[in-house]
Formats: sequence, structure tokens, C-alpha cells
Amino acid sequence: MGKQPAVPHRQENVRDCGIGSNTHLGSFKCTPDEFAELIEREGIIPAPYLARNKWVLLESLEALPAKELKRLIKDSYSMVAAKLPKKVQGVLGLEKLSSREDGLDRQL
Repeated sequence: MGKQPAVPHRQENVRDCGIGSNTHLGSFKCTPDEFAELIEREGIIPAPYLARNKWVLLESLEALPAKELKRLIKDSYSMVAAKLPKKVQGVLGLEKLSSREDGLDRQL
């Protein structure tokens, strides 16, 4: 007999943990001030397991105007990328991260 996987893959496991549900559109990191403001809005909640690091979970596209959402996602990407080791940033072609991300880092 072959080895059994550590966690059996069953469709009901996927449903139970919420993967694939339409209620969660995505998560992103934000500054502490933005976090406090965003979680007050309908359709945005603190991201499970990551809220202590100022991540929010978007439950509805109507919660944010498209322009603001785009800015928040770009800022989130920059904050996360800026925390990567310099070597990894280089491998990923992120050397351009500089003063803008340093300013965001100081806010955190």
C-alpha cells in the first residue's frame, strides 16, 4: 500500500475552511491608521490570523472605490516587498524599492 497523505484531500474539507467561497475577495496589508479606518467600513474585516500585522480582508468590492483599492494594494505590495531581504529583492527585481517604502516602513 502507498503512503497516505498527511491531510486527506476531500472536497468537504475545502468547503469547511471557506476556500473558494465568494465572501472573501482578498487580503492586503495596510498602515496602522488605515487599518483602524478600514475595519470600520462595511465589507472589510480584520484578516484572520494576520490582523495583528495590520492585514484586512475584503468581503465586498463595494466596500472601496476602485481607485482607492488599487492604491491600497500597491501600497501593500510595497510594504511587504520592502521587508524582504535585499538579496531576495534583487532576485525578484525589486531594487527600485527605496524612499517611498522606507517612509511607509517608519509608519509601521
